[in-house]
Amino acid sequence: AVAVVSNLLGKENYEALEGLLTNDLIQRLRQKIMTLTPSEKELIPIDAEDIYGHFPYTIKMIYEGEG
Repeated sequence: AVAVVSNLLGKENYEALEGLLTNDLIQRLRQKIMTLTPSEKELIPIDAEDIYGHFPYTIKMIYEGEG
């Protein structure tokens, strides 16, 4: 979901966000994105492969290692 929404925001395709986000949120995001430079707008899209998942056992191992 993050990748889909961020890619639509990066393309400023607000109509496609209808049904995914509330209209209020779409309008607030549109206003914020309008203030960004073109180079900042290029940083909005997130590739799903760049998202790293964390699992509870990883957190537990880190916690146990600290004590």
